[in-house]
Amino acid sequence: MTTDIAVALPAGWIEVAAQDTADQMAEQLRAQAAVDGDAFDGPSLDALVDAAQQLRATVGSDVWQHFGAVVTQVPTRRPGDRDDEVPWQTTVWAFGVRLLRLPDLGDLNPVGVAERVVGSVGVVRSVEPFRLDDGRDGVAVLLTAVEVDDEQIVAARSRLPQLDPDRLGAWVCMLPVPGLPATLSLTVGLAPDDAEVPQMTWLGAQIATSVHRVVGASDTPVAGPTGVGGEGQRR
Repeated sequence: MTTDIAVALPAGWIEVAAQDTADQMAEQLRAQAAVDGDAFDGPSLDALVDAAQQLRATVGSDVWQHFGAVVTQVPTRRPGDRDDEVPWQTTVWAFGVRLLRLPDLGDLNPVGVAERVVGSVGVVRSVEPFRLDDGRDGVAVLLTAVEVDDEQIVAARSRLPQLDPDRLGAWVCMLPVPGLPATLSLTVGLAPDDAEVPQMTWLGAQIATSVHRVVGASDTPVAGPTGVGGEGQRR
């Protein structure tokens, strides 16, 4: 059964999973980079496409409605820094969105599902149930010491030599999807440093709370003050 969902994705989003093939992903990424052609030379663009292809193969593109990355900057405040002296560091956050279809056994318990899904992924720092204004109950989980395959770490370190696998941080959010009974949206955020996770959750929350079933064109998210734009994906 085909389901149309809409997800609000941030500006500068690099999508690696929603395309039908890796070749389509590479073509889309090259077209995206061409908009700001001065930012990439041939070798750097080839390296970017190669990294995206490896990420697509690693995450398993067929299970995600969206999986991609955002290049951003975070402040690296040190004790005694004045506001005008705080240095900024470039980082990459990865986000994934997928649907979890569960047996229709009555009301969903996102907290229980979250504990089963993420319990073996890493060290759980916090589990925070919450309720949205629309009445949906969800849960957000912060994780540290995320377990990653050694081969994946080796590949990632070739581009991010400062990457410390023991400091990887993750954030997971689960919410019922409006209009889809017995269905949860799973939004996952990954940061190369667990100290960045609290900042990453602001962006992750915008993505997670935007996921919903599309019935008509008017249901597609539109860009707002946050700079988040809308994109639909059929899977």
